[in-house]
Amino acid sequence: MDNKLRKVIELWKKVDGRTRDVVLLLYNTKGYLPKSVVAKTIGTHRVYIHRIYKKLEKEGIINNGKLNKNKVKIKKFSIEVFKKRMSGSTLGAFISFILSFIFTDYSAFIIMGSMTVFVLHALSVLIELLKINENIEVYVNCNH
Repeated sequence: MDNKLRKVIELWKKVDGRTRDVVLLLYNTKGYLPKSVVAKTIGTHRVYIHRIYKKLEKEGIINNGKLNKNKVKIKKFSIEVFKKRMSGSTLGAFISFILSFIFTDYSAFIIMGSMTVFVLHALSVLIELLKINENIEVYVNCNH
């Protein structure tokens, strides 16, 4: 891998847990938000929030209590999770496609039915994934 490309990839780090919650809260808030409000909203002690702020300030992600949005990327949808949820439907559509060659008289109905089920399942999984907050990934740029 090219050295410059490796440096660019290493700059963005995924954050989890309380740090993720703090970054998401600050990202969705305009202006300054006191640490006590952040602690109450997330449901933790102010001491933990203070430690998270210090860590984020050291990386240049927070400055004077405000989030530097240029150093944050929010990814609300993960293709890996989508693939896992869709594996059964994909297999079913593939089997239906194979069966359409065996039962040639009904092949159009088999393919149309399986594709309809596949598309509806894909839409329901997509909507479900976008509603659940646990699927939101937060990345921060650690380049000073």
